[in-house]
Amino acid sequence: SAAVTNNTSKDARTTVTLTTVSPCGVETNLGYHRLELFPGQTILVTVSYKVAPDACTGMHTVTVTAKSSGKQGDNATGRSTPATASTSLMVE
Repeated sequence: SAAVTNNTSKDARTTVTLTTVSPCGVETNLGYHRLELFPGQTILVTVSYKVAPDACTGMHTVTVTAKSSGKQGDNATGRSTPATASTSLMVE
């Protein structure tokens, strides 16, 4: 699960993507959610994924990326800078 918050004073549209990378280097797309948030609103995004029986054991890194679909952004090109957070989990 990931909590996504609109910390601006305007409505925001964002796509939240969840991916994982195994210790063997295999990247898997866990899914995505398109969200529209009001100013100050937080939405909890969840995903369920069944790990294959033959998956690599060890630490898997899960990354959540939220990218705005708006035209205003943080840099000179007018594109939004994605927000990213990662965590790890052990598969035995």
